Amino acid sequence: MKITRRLVAATGLLCILGTAPALALKAPAPYAQAEKEGAYLFFHGHFGTRVHAPLTTAESFSAFGKTEGPRMSCATCHADGRTPGHLPNGQTIPSLANAAAIFPRVTGNGDLRTLPQEIRHCVRTGIHGQAPGYGGPALVDLEVYLATLARGKPLAPNGKPH
Repeated sequence: MKITRRLVAATGLLCILGTAPALALKAPAPYAQAEKEGAYLFFHGHFGTRVHAPLTTAESFSAFGKTEGPRMSCATCHADGRTPGHLPNGQTIPSLANAAAIFPRVTGNGDLRTLPQEIRHCVRTGIHGQAPGYGGPALVDLEVYLATLARGKPLAPNGKPH
């Protein structure tokens, strides 16, 4: 029941927040809690990865697993999510500021990908962790966190990341 309420809150408020950015809405408690937990997962969740974050952005992917330090999380590459991030090889990647507003998107190979699919893909391939389950609290909480980053951004399915 708790997961269902979170999912309904996240989905419903994402639609409201994305389409009516001028409205001053106070998020209900389940949404606020999911946002808080999603932020925590974004910055500290390692999803079971044994891969260590690079100690500097100059370290290459080949250095993973050979260094000591914190394990990788979403914030390893995406910093705070609001600003452009950097891969360990130094390549700049777009911010996540409008990620929740531009999904679903068509990938480079022509597949249609939803935001939950993208989150799971990033956890599996980016930080080499175990992807959170569909509809589970971790995935919903991360979706809610990304929705709060996109608050006020226009909905633009298949749009460009900022």
